[in-house]
Amino acid sequence: DMGQKIADGTPDEVRANPRVIKAYLGETKTNAPGGARD
Repeated sequence: DMGQKIADGTPDEVRANPRVIKAYLGETKTNAPGGARD
């Protein structure tokens, strides 16, 4: 996010933050209810 702070909290909270996950791993496409990918 262009050098902007995107999350606060404990390390576990930051790792679980959807914005952090999206910034580092990108978005995933799922087509199964449990989040499983082909």
